[in-house]
Amino acid sequence: MKRILLYTILILPALWACEDEIEVYNYSTNSLNFKFDEYMRDTTIHETMTYLSSEWQRDTVWVEVETSGFITDYAREFCLKQVPYGEWDAKPGIHYIALDDSEVISHCVIPANGNSTQVPIIFLRDTSLMEHEYTLKLRIAENTHFATGIEAYQTRTIFISDIIIKPETWDNAFDYWFGSYGDVKYRFMIDAAASIGTIMNEDFVGKLAAQNDIALNNYWLSFFKRKLTEENAHRAEQGLDVLREEPTAADPEGTIVTFD
Repeated sequence: MKRILLYTILILPALWACEDEIEVYNYSTNSLNFKFDEYMRDTTIHETMTYLSSEWQRDTVWVEVETSGFITDYAREFCLKQVPYGEWDAKPGIHYIALDDSEVISHCVIPANGNSTQVPIIFLRDTSLMEHEYTLKLRIAENTHFATGIEAYQTRTIFISDIIIKPETWDNAFDYWFGSYGDVKYRFMIDAAASIGTIMNEDFVGKLAAQNDIALNNYWLSFFKRKLTEENAHRAEQGLDVLREEPTAADPEGTIVTFD
């Protein structure tokens, strides 16, 4: 009896695995779905270009799709389309490379004997992203190869922006070393750090402030001062003023960026 029970326990998981496989690969209708994590926590994606060097004018988000139905021995094309989301919908050619552009459409193929692929969604660094967060809601388009799949898996929404936001931890010892905050100053620091492969985001600022490591802070202070001297020298060659914050009503000239 114990032996029979053991065999039953071993066989059942295999049967369940077969059922899952049938649903994915041998379902009666061939359809396509976006692939999410187990708990569907990634149905929306927030992407920011803020921490990329100003030289970077494009950013790519990869989205994955997978089939439900029979696997075929030939490649199958599919299409993605944009559907309305709200007031700040991303515009093709301005905020992202059009979904029917060859750079994107060439990836919209389920390979022969395969059941999934990844598609690059290529965002463009338009200046409007510095003012608002824009939204690109994607939907899988039905075609001759694929019918509409499970509705909950048919759309994926990406929010894209390039808005500078003061790190919450800036005033926590960080300003003692690097001075008062300014958007232009922070953008300059991001670009300078990016030149040596460092992403100067909220985490970076927070850790540097929390550690309060004198030697490490001195290193970064010297680094930013040197980069600022180089930047101002380059601006002088072009007949430009030193780096300043954006003018305001209270400060028409704009505060000079320094690390004093």
